[in-house]
This record gives sequence, C-alpha cells and structure tokens, in this order.
Amino acid sequence: MHFHSHSYDTAAALYSNGDFEQALYALNSLIAVSAANPEALNLAAICCYRLNRLDDAERHWRRTIDDYPDHAGSYGNLANLLMSQGRVAEAESVYRRAISIRPDFSEAHYNLGNLLRQLGRPDEAEACLREAVRGRPDLAEAHYNLANLLSARGRFAEAEAAYRNATAARPDYAEAHNNLGNMLREEGRLDEARRALLRAVRARPGFEVAHHNLGLLLQQSGNYALALAFHRRATELRPDYVEAHCGAAHSLTSLGRFAEAEAAFRAALAIRADDADAFMGLARVQRELGRHDDAERAYRHVIALQPENADARACLADTLHAQRRPHEAEAAYRAALAMRPDNAEWHYNLGVLLGAEGRLAEADAAYRRVIALRPDHAHALTNLGRIVRDLDRLPEAESLLRQSIAICPDSAEAHNNLASVLKDMSRMDEAIDEFRRAVACAPDNECVHRNLNYALTYHAETPKEILDECLRFAARHEAPLLDAQVRYTNDRSPSRRLKIGYVAPDFRAHCQSMFTAPVLAQHDHASFEIVCYASVRQPDEITQLMRPMADVWRDVHTLDDAQLAQVIRDDGIDVLVDLTMHMASGRPLLFARRPAPVQVQWLAYPGTTGSRAIRYRLTDPWIDPPGQSTSERYSEQSVWLPETFWCFDPRVTSPDAPGVGPLPAERNGHITFGCLNNPCKASARPLRMWAAILAAVPDARFVLLAGAGPRERFGERLSALGVDMSRVRFVGYQDRVAYLRTYRDIDIGLDTFPYNGHTTSLDALWMGVPVPSRAGETSCSRAGLSLLMNLGLPELVAHDDDAYVDVVTRLANDRPRLAELRASLRTRLEASPMMNAPRFTRHLEDVYRRMWRAWCASPAG
Repeated sequence: MHFHSHSYDTAAALYSNGDFEQALYALNSLIAVSAANPEALNLAAICCYRLNRLDDAERHWRRTIDDYPDHAGSYGNLANLLMSQGRVAEAESVYRRAISIRPDFSEAHYNLGNLLRQLGRPDEAEACLREAVRGRPDLAEAHYNLANLLSARGRFAEAEAAYRNATAARPDYAEAHNNLGNMLREEGRLDEARRALLRAVRARPGFEVAHHNLGLLLQQSGNYALALAFHRRATELRPDYVEAHCGAAHSLTSLGRFAEAEAAFRAALAIRADDADAFMGLARVQRELGRHDDAERAYRHVIALQPENADARACLADTLHAQRRPHEAEAAYRAALAMRPDNAEWHYNLGVLLGAEGRLAEADAAYRRVIALRPDHAHALTNLGRIVRDLDRLPEAESLLRQSIAICPDSAEAHNNLASVLKDMSRMDEAIDEFRRAVACAPDNECVHRNLNYALTYHAETPKEILDECLRFAARHEAPLLDAQVRYTNDRSPSRRLKIGYVAPDFRAHCQSMFTAPVLAQHDHASFEIVCYASVRQPDEITQLMRPMADVWRDVHTLDDAQLAQVIRDDGIDVLVDLTMHMASGRPLLFARRPAPVQVQWLAYPGTTGSRAIRYRLTDPWIDPPGQSTSERYSEQSVWLPETFWCFDPRVTSPDAPGVGPLPAERNGHITFGCLNNPCKASARPLRMWAAILAAVPDARFVLLAGAGPRERFGERLSALGVDMSRVRFVGYQDRVAYLRTYRDIDIGLDTFPYNGHTTSLDALWMGVPVPSRAGETSCSRAGLSLLMNLGLPELVAHDDDAYVDVVTRLANDRPRLAELRASLRTRLEASPMMNAPRFTRHLEDVYRRMWRAWCASPAG
C-alpha cells in the first residue's frame, strides 16, 4: 500500500505550527485518496479534538482502532476523550485495551490510575500509578498523583518519597513542592515544610495557594507578622481567595490586632457569606473585644449552617460560660461532646463549669473522663484533686495532686492545692513548704502568695515571721501600684457626715456576718453614710437581711480591682475598711490602688496585711497591750478599740440555736473535752497539751472535729503521745444548728495554738462551754485572751504550755465551777462588751472619726 509521506509531513508541520484546521484539511485529503495509515487517522482525530469537534475526533479514533486494532496510542487518546465527557466506564475499558496491547504504555497507566482514584478504587489506582512511574521515571505528574493518593491514605513516608521523585523529575514543579510542604507541616516538620513551600513560591511567584500555605506554616511556627505578609500576598494574587483572607485574619488575631482581624474576616464573608471558618474567627475576635453577644450570634449562625459543627458548639459553650449562663453553657458542652465524646478539653471545660456550680460529683466524673482520655492532663488532675478535697477525700486528693506535680513540677496551682489539702490534714509544716513552692513557681500570682500569708497565721509562733512574708507580698504585688499618683477630692471638713465603705465577699451565711451585721444595724446614719461593696457570688437570706442595713449596697463580684477602685472613688468614700485581708477572695490590690484617703483593716483576724496602702489596723487592749511597740509586728499603725476587737451576735445566722442544756458531766459521770476548731489549727504543741490534759484526767473523754482525711493522722499522733483512742470521738462537719448542739455534749473546750479559736470559741461560750486559752506572741494566739478578759475570766488564760494544762485540769476537777459556768456563760456573754453592739459601734465610729480628722489635718495630697 503506497504511503504519501510528503502530504502527511505537511499536515504534521501545520499541526506543529498550531494550524489545526489546515492540518486537518490536509489529513482528510490524504485519507480520502488513499488508505490512511494509523498515524494519519490518529493525528486527524487529535486535530478534531483541538478544534472541539469531539464527535469527529471520536469517529476518527474509532476508525483507527477498527482498522488497526493494535494501535495503542489511539486507544489511549480515545479513552482520554471519553474521560473528558464523563463516560468513565467506557474510558476504563479503552485504557485497559491500550495497556493490554502495550503493557509499557506509561501514560495509559497514569491516566487509568487517575480515573480509578476518582472512582474510589485506591488500591487499583496505586497499582496503575506505580506501573506508570516504573515505565517512565521521568513522568513527574505520575509521581505527583501517586504522592497525593498515598498522602490521602495516611502513608506519609511513601508519599514524601513520591513527592520528592516528582520534584526530582521536574525541579520547578510548584504543585509538588506545595503539597510536600503541606504534608510536612501537618507532620510537625516545620523547617523542612518551610523549605518546600519556599521552593513552590520561587518556582511560581504567582502561586497564591503556596503563599497561603506558607502563611499557615508561619502561623504554626508563631511568626504571625511574616505569616500575615504571605496571606496578604495571596489575596493580592487572588482577591476572591476566602481562605487567604481568613488566614490573614487569624494572624491579625494572634497579633492582638483585633479590629483589623474583624475587618479581614468580614472581607472573607463579603466573598462567601456562609463561610463557617470566617464566622468562627469573627466570633473569636468579638469575644476578645468583649462583645460576647455578637460572638454568641456568630457561633449560633455557624451551628445553623453546620448543625454537625461540634467546635462551634464548644465555642458557644465557652462564650455562654463567660457570660455567666451556666445552664445554657452546659447544654452546649454536652451537645458538642455528644458529637465528639473523646474531646478531652471539652470534658475539662465542662468539669470547670460543674465545679463552679458546686456540682462536685458531676465535676468529679467529668475530670475523670479527661484523665481516662489523657492521663497526662495535669490541669485535670489538679482540678480533680481540688474537687476530691471538697468531697473530704483528702488522701485521694493528695495522691491526685502529687500525680499532677510529677507531670508538671512548676504548676503553682497544683502546689497551692496540695498545700491546702495538707493544711486540711493538719500537716502544717508540709503545707507551708508547698505554699512556698507555689509562690516560687508563680511569683506574680498574688492569690497564691496570699494563701501562704494566711497559712502562716496558723503556723507561726512569732509575729515577725508573718510580717516578713506579708512585706514580701506587698513589695512584689503592691509596690508597682503605689507609684501611681493619687489625688483625693474629698471635702476635708473634720465633722461632716462621713462615707464609710466596707469591702467583703462574706455578706452572707458566713461566720463573718455574726460580726458585721450587729455593727451595720447600729451605725449612726445621720453621721455616717454606710456603703457595702459586696463581692458575694451567691447571695442568700443573710445577704438580704444585711442589705437594708447599708445606705448603699453595691454588688461588685463581677468587677476587677481597678474597676471597683474607680467605683469607690466615684462614690467619694472617706474611710474604706477591709474585712478579709489575706483570706479567700480578699482584695489587697484594690487597697493598693488607694481609692479612699483613709484605709483600715479589721475583723478577718487581728493580724497584719503588710500593706503600705492600708494605714491602720484595729486591735484591743488584750491582743496588743497599750504602750507596747507594734511596729515589729504589723505594717499598719495600730488603733485600739477600748474594750474588744469583736462584736458578736450568733443569732444572726442561727436564730433557732439550741439552748445551753445541763452540764454533760452530770449525766455522764465524767468530763468531756472538745475541740470543734478547724483541724489545721491542731499543731504539734496543742496536741501535746491535750495529751497531757487527758493523762491528768484519766476518765475524761474527748470530742474532736475532723473530716475523714485528718482522722487517721490524728489517731497516729495522739496515740504516739500515749492517748488511748477509745477515749476520742470524732465528729465531722455539720450544719450550724447540729454543730452548736454538739456543744451540749462538751464540758470544756480545748483551744488551739498558735491560732486560737475565734468564732468557734465564741460559739462554745454562747453554748455554756468554757474555753481556757493558751496565749502567745502573735495576734491570733491572743484571741482567746481577749475573749476571756472581756468575759471577766482571766483565770482561764495561760501563758505557757504547763500552765495551760494546769488551768484546764483544775477546771475539770471543779464540777461546781463548771456547773456555774455552764449556767452563766451565755448571760455573761450577752452582758459583755462583745455583744453590746450599740456601744461597740460608737467606739468604732469614734475611731473612724479620729482617723478622718488626722487625714484632714495632714498636708493635702
């Protein structure tokens, strides 16, 4: 058969020059005058394809394979045409025919592999792509597609090798460099990923996807400023690139440039109004800007778009929690966890919420779920330790907190919580050590340092140890605030009506209310305007009882110290009184801001704050004998109330308190000692004194308050001191009425040292139980002295350990005296200065007036 090579060559030249129409004309002429060879028919089909005359192209290829059944190239081209038309099944069959004719037809293997991957048949696709690169190691696209397939199947090492083969075959293969970089980024190999993505950008400077991906990598590396530059370049290259706008916005968020971030997220939404990532990012920015209502709406919009979006539900829960809407937040957390039950952080956040709501058993379960999912979750172990402590499972709490510390040795919170547990277990030496470790771990955490200060009042027998630590606290936390200039505009008239502000978190069913309510009820409102700043998170009936006693009552628990300081300045307070000091929820840094010209501390305990901003502390003649220097004990100037530090009325919190009842010894035939103080006050010294008393009164019994945790330790310590534990009966924590009723079984109260009973001793005295006291050097160790002197019972005070044992023993052996005290103590207390609220309040107001006049006489500040 004659072949007109000149005409075919002419047609091929025309095709090479892009003149497909003329090339096709020449080929058709050739085909018309002679039996065309397969190359001419195949080229004619290709020209038709290029001219988008697809039916003609298919006809030519089918004629070719009809006339030349072994022409593999025509099978391959026909299959490509069928694939482009979506005729997948036909295409697969034709590709396989091409490969059966020419098993080394790499392009057919490659194209069939792509088709099979689209059909979701990855094993067959992988085999085809591997065959393609075996036959054509230089076929970069086959290496690239094989890498994409392997990466999608999680076979990253093999995928990496295939990407590298693709770039070796074609060094400027930008897509391969980009995908390799993304895969390496997801594996955390950030330096290698960065090099790959930079090669992609250099290979194709206009490759917006690579710029965006490089931005994502830089965000992951923490280089937000450079990430922003790459994201913005991606949006310049493609203004409608939503993901790049979001990437820029996320970088701006991380840089704290929230207004710009919001604009960038809105730019993304202007392009794609239902983009969930943009709404999620926008909501986060709105939360950072304090616009929780806007954030809530954004998260709810995402949930409407994507009901299955668990992240949006969890973020909504966080937002609702921040808005103090715990029930809605809980529902959102539980909805998120129903979708992703293995998300440890959401279980953790739910645990935080439940714990704050006092739902301890449920919080316990939530934290245990976290730990089951992530045994190394130190925060969950720490929080669970606190919950278990609150459930009075102290040994278990100690174990959990030590586990947390083993994971995170520098966790101030864990050390602080462990210290609290050890304190509850009456292991004060160890507790103090742990509080010190907590302070060392977080020297800027004023709350942790306050806990150390307060714990020292239970432990220290000399006031200097307490003062030194409080001064360290003030130097660390208060001093930076003292540099600010403060100017007061208060009217300096010495005799005008003064504004007195009381700051406390405990205007509620709390022992402090038995001391504050009587005073608030007796203030002279003609001479003094009383303002209460109540940081009470959960007001109760006592709060409602006390509220009308003030001229102004402000709920301030949501205000931080700076905000509250401004409120106090705006109120024009003249004398500001701290009722809490270093106890829980105290506000020393509020007072460091000096919102009032006269600042004084009173009531929580008669010690020191260490503050240079609080000028005065109140005391009485028994806690601090007049004439004795107090500068080495307290940072404040001591001001003496003439009779008593305390004004007490137990009827405030227990109007239905039980009556005194007869002396228990008369029905029991033996003396019953008792101590219902916090077990942490029972240091080694009082235990030794108690053991000596029990030895001196061998038929006596002893009632001791202790939760489940401290009991075993008390048993060990008292047994070691020779006490037969069959003589000791433990009682747990009780409601107030039941607690007061316990005193009806006690003849003599045994006091603690160096922190005497304060409220507990007054409660005992109210119930007819005498409480001899061991007086020491610290203010807290002289509380019993003050109480007894105000009751006219100096004979019950001892100034050394042996004397204390002797005082208690002699009292135990004097039944008539005990019976007389039982019958008279309540009346004696009612007649004492400590329950004469009108007289106490006049003394207190006189002190406030003297302080005010001293300020008026001082140079204007």
